[in-house]
Amino acid sequence: MFWRKFKPSSTATTPRPRQRGFRHRYGRVYIIPTKFGGLFIGGSILMLLIGAAYQNNLVNLLGFFMLALMFTAMISTHNNINNLVLKNVEAVHGFADSTFAVAAIVFNHDNSVKLNCEFTIRSFKKEAQYDARRPISPQTDSRLLASFHAPGRGLHELSLFVLSTTAPFGLFKAWQYQPSHAYAVIYPVRSGQLAWRKAADSIGDGLKRTAGAEEFSEHRAYRDGDSLKRIDWRIYAKGRGLLTKQYDEAAQTTLCFDFSSLPGNEATTEVKLQQLSQWVDIASKKNETFTLKLPHRTLGPNRGVSFAHQAWSELAQFKSEERS
Repeated sequence: MFWRKFKPSSTATTPRPRQRGFRHRYGRVYIIPTKFGGLFIGGSILMLLIGAAYQNNLVNLLGFFMLALMFTAMISTHNNINNLVLKNVEAVHGFADSTFAVAAIVFNHDNSVKLNCEFTIRSFKKEAQYDARRPISPQTDSRLLASFHAPGRGLHELSLFVLSTTAPFGLFKAWQYQPSHAYAVIYPVRSGQLAWRKAADSIGDGLKRTAGAEEFSEHRAYRDGDSLKRIDWRIYAKGRGLLTKQYDEAAQTTLCFDFSSLPGNEATTEVKLQQLSQWVDIASKKNETFTLKLPHRTLGPNRGVSFAHQAWSELAQFKSEERS
């Protein structure tokens, strides 16, 4: 009767299904000895063996001191990476076959300072780590910056971040996995054999300019950043102040980067994208107004660094746009 009364039910003893993948590992701290830590552990064990063999109390004391230091380092390294959470990943972009920077915002939920923390990204080759020695204060977030080798062009998912540290003694390495929904936009390589031209006969090289000269529209008060060439110096000499000449936008010359006008077939798609990427880079540096024409979308006319990044993003995701 006693056994029947306190016999656990079959539902309570049923094992729960085990989660798969990295989902159940998020936030869990893993720790292993470093190379120096392995030598330190081996040396402490060797000291204990020598002390036991020769019955030398000083050697035994040294061995136990090394073991105590080893356990202290293990606990300290574990606590140094614990309670860190990946809060955000800033916008990531770069060019293929180069390096791109990743900025990770990490929040410290602990009441102690975290030292020498860095991060890696699964499936990406790390090039350099910056600001790794910057401490992360309690209950605040910090910006960790690292650079990675960029793969081929396209949209790449940065799904798994690995936060790690070897501080404060360097005997152990502790790390934990953090999920992320960030993406890296990798632009095409900036290269090509076609020269940059501004003449109207450059259509054969894939560049077009609208015909017609600039037509004067009106005067506007001078603003910081306006070109000095467009200031009406005659009016300024008459004492009417600094006025800038304005021209009709439709009459201004605009570059046209047309994908379909480039020589080649579908097999040379990457070469075309690389040539367009180079032209966008040159136009951005020269602050030229341009239009980017792709088979399924047209951007511009516009100019500036932000518009150049928008054009590079379209070139990076050209395959997905083409398939859709």
